[in-house]
Amino acid sequence: MMEPFKVTLDRKEFIRFNNYCYKNNYFYNSKTWNPSVAIMFAVFVIAFVMAFQFFNITLAQLSIAFIISLFLFLFVAARILQTFSRAIPDVDSYLLSEKEYRIDEQGLHETTKFGYAFFKWDAFKLIKTEGDLMYLFIDRVSAIIIPARSFNSAQDRQQFIQTVKREAINLVE
Repeated sequence: MMEPFKVTLDRKEFIRFNNYCYKNNYFYNSKTWNPSVAIMFAVFVIAFVMAFQFFNITLAQLSIAFIISLFLFLFVAARILQTFSRAIPDVDSYLLSEKEYRIDEQGLHETTKFGYAFFKWDAFKLIKTEGDLMYLFIDRVSAIIIPARSFNSAQDRQQFIQTVKREAINLVE
């Protein structure tokens, strides 16, 4: 088989992985509109029409209410973005620590300063490459992230990809 190789991720590569998953809707199963969104939209349209007819609300009052709600939305959105920026692992954490991988007939062996992990070949569901990063998906959002710089050459990287594609029996393409 192949020689063992070491992987060390940085924060930017982890953020690229999160963006890739978000862009490809790995975080959300359904790719169609949720019916509750259409229902809520209809409720707000009806409430808007009723407010004009029954409550004698002027357009200026409605505009002020809209501007206030827009500012509140932007404030909450900014707070959520701050929370997401704190969701990136620390530099000395498991996800960003140095890992050594080796492969054999049974699967992929991972060794870190935190311990040892073993992934059987049938655990891998998807192999994707984006630029210099390779993602070995175990489920929709869990993946082993391997940068191209972890391999000695492009040939070694291709050999690794071919080995995983050959051995992994549950791949979905």
